[in-house]
Amino acid sequence: MANPFGSDDISAGYATARPPVHPRVMERVAAGLGWKNPARRALDLGCGAGVSTRALRAYARQCIGIDPALAMLQRARGIAPDAQFLAGKAEEVPLGDGCVDVITAAGSLNYADLEPCFREAARVLAPQGVLVVYDFAPGMRFADASGLEHWFAGFRSRYPEPPNEARKLSPEILAELSSGFMCSTQTALRSVSR
Repeated sequence: MANPFGSDDISAGYATARPPVHPRVMERVAAGLGWKNPARRALDLGCGAGVSTRALRAYARQCIGIDPALAMLQRARGIAPDAQFLAGKAEEVPLGDGCVDVITAAGSLNYADLEPCFREAARVLAPQGVLVVYDFAPGMRFADASGLEHWFAGFRSRYPEPPNEARKLSPEILAELSSGFMCSTQTALRSVSR
């Protein structure tokens, strides 16, 4: 099956028509983990059009985005020109052992084979490295207004979700499947997704 995110239309939508949630998520992660200094290197798994990679810039001296969709990577280079982008997938990260301090996955692990993905994350993370997994589903609506929910409906009508084999994930499912990662990673996940 062809990559459902590999079209120019979908990559354009991801680059220009999505809400700017990534910086806010990263602010909350940094505050929750007590980050004081930028990390040496951050890796964004399933970086898409680079919007999530750009949000890492305030928290890492070097940012790398990986995505299997070449159309997304072409957009990403314009969205985050100071980052590096590589074609690849979460199950086979083309980086050396222990070379990354922070890994983020923004709505991308739903499309990964999780066992090899977590194995690769553990391999490339430096000691005391952090894996941050987040998604948009909990934040698609405001508690007291429907504006954001209407915005997402409009986005989905312009950029219909392509057919895919995505799996449903939650912090509980990730905690069960991510053996080898400390509970503090799961706590960070929960605090970000609420």
